[in-house]
Amino acid sequence: MNPSLRTTLETLQSQVQQALDAMDSSEAAVIINDRFTLILEMIDNGEEYNHLAQDAVSNLISMHPNLSHLVPRLLLWQLGGTCLHYLSDEEMEQFCADNELH
Repeated sequence: MNPSLRTTLETLQSQVQQALDAMDSSEAAVIINDRFTLILEMIDNGEEYNHLAQDAVSNLISMHPNLSHLVPRLLLWQLGGTCLHYLSDEEMEQFCADNELH
């Protein structure tokens, strides 16, 4: 597991939490916080987390499009799956090119 992926998920969780608190969306904040906490626990325990993380990020974007700017584009690429739908063709080409360089 990429340690920066865990850090990115933690940062996203914190930023989303702050934004939802500011919007007085406490129910949504609790749900999203619980999901991200579970994903981080799964990462710590060496469990498969990718599908749950894809689902959580995809749901965050579709249910709270006003917060989609908080989701790093690289995170969408790293999680793959349904998260790739939120990347443009140009972004996907750039990430592919970057991967080929490494």
